[in-house]
Amino acid sequence: MYNEDEFLKEREKLFNEVWNEPMTTVAKRYGLSDNGLRKRCIKLEIPLPPVGHWAKLHAGKESVPKPKLPPMKIIKQTINAEEKKHVIEIEDISEKTNSELESMDGMELLTPESKDKFIQWCEKIQVPKKNDNYNKLIIEYQKEIEYRKARDEEHKFHDIFKYTDLFWTIQHKVSYRDNIAVLPISVSEKQINRALRITDTLINLVNELDGKVFVNRGDKDNATFMLFNHGFSFSINEIMIKRRTKLLSSKENTLHTEFKPMYEKLYSGLLEIDFTEILDNRTREREAKRLHFQDSENEPLEKQLGKIFISLFRISNEATIARYISERELEKRRKEEQRLREIEAEKLREQQRIEAKNQRRIKFHQNIDRHIEEWFKYQDLKKYINDLNELLQTMVDPESKEIIEEYLLLLKEKTDKANPINNIISEIKSLKDD
Repeated sequence: MYNEDEFLKEREKLFNEVWNEPMTTVAKRYGLSDNGLRKRCIKLEIPLPPVGHWAKLHAGKESVPKPKLPPMKIIKQTINAEEKKHVIEIEDISEKTNSELESMDGMELLTPESKDKFIQWCEKIQVPKKNDNYNKLIIEYQKEIEYRKARDEEHKFHDIFKYTDLFWTIQHKVSYRDNIAVLPISVSEKQINRALRITDTLINLVNELDGKVFVNRGDKDNATFMLFNHGFSFSINEIMIKRRTKLLSSKENTLHTEFKPMYEKLYSGLLEIDFTEILDNRTREREAKRLHFQDSENEPLEKQLGKIFISLFRISNEATIARYISERELEKRRKEEQRLREIEAEKLREQQRIEAKNQRRIKFHQNIDRHIEEWFKYQDLKKYINDLNELLQTMVDPESKEIIEEYLLLLKEKTDKANPINNIISEIKSLKDD
């Protein structure tokens, strides 16, 4: 079964196929229904023959001529605002050069109307002050953190005793297991509810934009935001601050001193959010872009979510442009490689023609001796026939004369076939045709 990426790579080939054969024939080749193939062609902006096209051709009637394959535009994206689906219209960039595309800001990819709508949508974003219906990922985070606290309290000495018999004899209220990956939220108890409300709002907004948030399996906390066909890793943390402390504890005996760090880390009460774009094969030549947002005196994170989504959208569109350029360059390389292959194939065919011609010339020269032999044999047959004709004129016995006449007919057939001139002319003509 072919996937969409494979169709995209062979877009021009698929265009030629659907105009050379009926849709049902081409669809079977790809293991699809004709309707499934038609949908893919429409998505890839491949013009299709009209209804009744093949019936007209089979009836000897004229139909619409095969058009040119238009350059593919970037596929439109959609957002859902207030449960109403809106289309984000993308500018046609097919006529722009690569240097023009590379200098574009991601928001320039939108039509002015779509840009205004999206900004208005971002400006309406609010974080609820209370939330009693968290997203599934938030609930899984709460359960996992609760388990980790209980586990770490119950199994304080797990690392010391895990390879001893004592570990298996102690009865524990909480069974031990490794961490299960959840959302990467690292904040103090005072800030946890706030961090959860912000994260929950972000997740719900991503879902509203037809995106997806998921946590990969493993024991390391992580989160991936798939937004506008582009991936970002995500984390929310509480900023730590350093507070100076004494070098020595006053209670320590002067005979036994222990040096302490000159500072200790404390929670600041300020939250920060980090996004890092995840590059794929078509964008890996770019440097991954990072977004950092944090609380400020004038603007807490709750007021910055609109800016966050505009920044994510801008980076996603720039990645879309980068993928478009990559596909364009890939298509250019494929066409150039195809052109070089065709040149090499034509060179090979020409070499084969020259070699075949040389072989025919060699064979012709080798056949000259045979031509000479066949010619003299042909002349001998003709002389033999003439001699028999003369003999026939002198024969008296009717029966013998009839037999010689039949014999002469057979000789004439053999003589006509033995004439080498026709073969010689044919061989020389084939050499001239080369």
